[in-house]
Amino acid sequence: MGTEAPRCRNYRNFLRITAWLVLSALFWIGGACVEDTARLAFWVTAVAIEYLMPAAGMWVPGLGRSTTADWTIDGGHLAERCALFIIIALGESILITGATFAEQAWNTTSIAAFVVTFLGSVAMWVIYFNIGAERPAA
Repeated sequence: MGTEAPRCRNYRNFLRITAWLVLSALFWIGGACVEDTARLAFWVTAVAIEYLMPAAGMWVPGLGRSTTADWTIDGGHLAERCALFIIIALGESILITGATFAEQAWNTTSIAAFVVTFLGSVAMWVIYFNIGAERPAA
């Protein structure tokens, strides 16, 4: 398998993932169609399948097992995904802070709490995007 083109190895990895997820989907859907105790059994089985998938190297008959050499990982892409998550998390924290503050009586304590919380979010934003965001991509 080491002589295959990276594109072919990547394709085979996605075939393996699809096979495992189709198997777990049967249990997810089956659990939605049955009652209480049986539902729990179906869904626990589905979760177990999804946890066993990487532990088993995504082994599929005819496709074999996936190895770390089969994966092409781009640090820049992962860093970009992390940055997008940070944007969402900080944006949500600012929205929740603002919404909570809007419901409070405006007094010295609530205004101070809002300002400190907002400045904390801005500080995390500045620290991450001025310093931390570039390091993983290198």
